[in-house]
Amino acid sequence: MKHTPFISKVLLFAAVIGLSISAQAGEPSHQTIRQGLAGTQIDSITATPIQGVYAVKAGDNLFYSDNTGRYLIFGHLYDTATQTDLTTDTPGLPNSNAGDSSAVIAWKSLPLDSAIITGKKGGTPVAVFLDPDCPYCKVLQQDLLKNNALEVYEFLMPIAELHPEAVGKTEAVWCAADRAKALTSAMLNPFFGQDSASVPECDLSGLMKIKDFATSHHFNATPILIRQDGVIHYGYLSLSELTAWAMAGNKGEGKA
Repeated sequence: MKHTPFISKVLLFAAVIGLSISAQAGEPSHQTIRQGLAGTQIDSITATPIQGVYAVKAGDNLFYSDNTGRYLIFGHLYDTATQTDLTTDTPGLPNSNAGDSSAVIAWKSLPLDSAIITGKKGGTPVAVFLDPDCPYCKVLQQDLLKNNALEVYEFLMPIAELHPEAVGKTEAVWCAADRAKALTSAMLNPFFGQDSASVPECDLSGLMKIKDFATSHHFNATPILIRQDGVIHYGYLSLSELTAWAMAGNKGEGKA
C-alpha cells in the first residue's frame, strides 16, 4: 500500500512515539515534556485520546508532543468516529492552531510595505508568514533558494512562546541593511544573532504591522502561505507544490 507523504509522516511519528513510550516508561510525562521544552512557556499539558500524545498549550498556541517533548506535531487532531476537531474544541484558544482553512484574505489587505520581497521580480506572488526558528520555515527558506518562478513576500512573525530567541533574530533581520540577505542568514545560520551588541537599532513599526495583522487573523503557527486570490495554506509545501499552488491562484484577488 502506498502512503501519501502526510500519512507516512503520521506513521513515522506513531512509530517514534511507540519507541519513546518504551524508552520512557514510568517517567512522569508532564515533567519530562516541560524539561524537553525548557525554552517554552507552557500553560498546560493534557493527555489526548492517543496513547503517548499530549496536547501542549503555550499562550494562544496549541501543539502536540510525545511524552518527552522531543517530537512535536503542529496541526489539527480529528476524531473520525465522532467527526470532531479536537484542536478547535480545545478551551482557552481564540481560534484553532491552524486558523480557519476556509478563510480568504484580500491580497491588498496584507501589510505589503512590511514584507521582505525575494525571488523572481514580477513572478507569481505568494506571501509567507514565518518564524526564523520554525523548523519547517527553515526547510521552506532553503527550498526558496532554488525558486525561479515566484515573487515571495516574506513576513516575519516570531512566536515567542515557542521560540524565545526568534524575536531578537527578527529584529536583527529587520534592522539589517540588506534584509533579504539577513533573512536567509537567520534561517540557515544557527549562529545568527548571537552577537546582540552588533545588531543596530531601527524603527520596528513595520514588524508591529505584521504582528497586528497576524493577531487579527488568529495566525498562531508558521509557516502560513497566502496566494494572490487570498486562499490560505497552513503549513509547509515543497517548492514544486508551492509553485503549482501559487500559480493556481494567480487569476484574481481575494475577497475582503
